[in-house]
Amino acid sequence: MKSNPHHSEIKKNTHAFIKLAIKTLKTVCNEGQNAEALFILASLYSNIPTITVPKPDLLDRNLDKAFVLYVKSGSLGYPLSLYRCGVSCEFGIGTHQDEERALDYYKRATDSGCNQAMFKMALIYADGLLGVRRSATKTVEWLQRAAAQADVDTPHSLFELCKFLRELDRIGVLQDDEKALYYCKEAARLVYPPAQCKLGWCYEYGKMGCTIDPKKSIGWYSRAAKNGNAEAEMALSGWYLTGAKGLLEANDREAFLWAFKSAESGFDKAEYALGYYYEVGLGCERDLEMARKFYQRAASQGHEKAVEKLRGMRDLR
Repeated sequence: MKSNPHHSEIKKNTHAFIKLAIKTLKTVCNEGQNAEALFILASLYSNIPTITVPKPDLLDRNLDKAFVLYVKSGSLGYPLSLYRCGVSCEFGIGTHQDEERALDYYKRATDSGCNQAMFKMALIYADGLLGVRRSATKTVEWLQRAAAQADVDTPHSLFELCKFLRELDRIGVLQDDEKALYYCKEAARLVYPPAQCKLGWCYEYGKMGCTIDPKKSIGWYSRAAKNGNAEAEMALSGWYLTGAKGLLEANDREAFLWAFKSAESGFDKAEYALGYYYEVGLGCERDLEMARKFYQRAASQGHEKAVEKLRGMRDLR
């Protein structure tokens, strides 16, 4: 029986396979008619987060080449390439900065059905970018268009629409908690952690038309925390601190551990909570130096209560 390949052999073979794949991809791109291949090669050259080269030494980062390839792919009508052309022109990546050209590319991308471009247009109208006048109506329209075709890769438009509907209420434009909740649930269904956390908050405090429901609150916070949402991790710390009658027994140690996990992401509220936990010895050994350390971290982010705590600790010296 043949033994398993040695690690170095596997590494060598992987290198060879990737090298061949890139060579083949370049050959296809040289023919100039495969829009998706051109987009993939452009993405590899630009090293965007969604596509990475396992062996970076096989393909050097080249933003100029990336932009040329995006343009070629976009000329063939590839939606994501048109969107990337817009990003490149807006921020001067691989080409000179040109806001007017960027806006044109974004619009062409939306005409091709690009969800990312639709979401971008919403941001443009929300913040008045690229020389466009701010418009709440246009923002909602573009968010609705993006939300209508949201999927697991682009769930953020649903959640942003939920947030924007509630923001508009603050300035008296409109209020529709029912719609806001619907969009939030749709985003959560597509496993978008901020939306999952928001639902946990809604069921904890009875917001956006929800009735207070500890079971649903803890459930949604748990889903969001599983997906790395620091705010949800801190919320679970709160639930373990108080407990939920007939559902969750109070547990100081779990409260401490969830706060610690949340603070690892740099969440200021969690850092403040950890400072307090260490100060009073809740779920951990009392440690004033550790308390001061986490209060300082929270204070450096502008957390006012942490600043007050540090001031009080200095006064006690």
